[in-house]
Amino acid sequence: ALVEFGVYPIAAHLFVFYFGILSCITPPVATAVFASAGLVGESPIKLGFYTAKKAIPIYIIPFLFVLNPELLMLGGNIGNILFEFCMSVLTIIALCGSIEGVGKNKFTKMERVLLFVAAICELHSSIIIKIVSNGVILAILLKNYLKKEIMYANSDKNDFT
Repeated sequence: ALVEFGVYPIAAHLFVFYFGILSCITPPVATAVFASAGLVGESPIKLGFYTAKKAIPIYIIPFLFVLNPELLMLGGNIGNILFEFCMSVLTIIALCGSIEGVGKNKFTKMERVLLFVAAICELHSSIIIKIVSNGVILAILLKNYLKKEIMYANSDKNDFT
């Protein structure tokens, strides 16, 4: 069905394959979660929600394959391939930062919302929107990097409590 919509066959196959692999760590299948919950002595449901939260940035990657075939080195020249690669890396960094709430330092709630919205805007096909959203991402990351204090993520608490 994806190929009939004009998606490259390899991108369509990787899209389906990637989601098949992700089913091991996220509900409702989450076979790896059930196995690891038994090893660490934690509730499988609690651990399943935790892994689903942490896996949100991973769910964007198959869509990036489909929407940006340059990531698979299909079409375009080396400049387009490098441009899309850099844009995609920034997208994943922004999503991780918005979910975790920390970069080098802790993000404010507004920065987290802006990072999330800018990362989602990366899925748009317009080059102008991609450049603007990456400008927002870079500005927030630079501001965060230049802060003086360093806060380590989850250094004083356990995520499961």
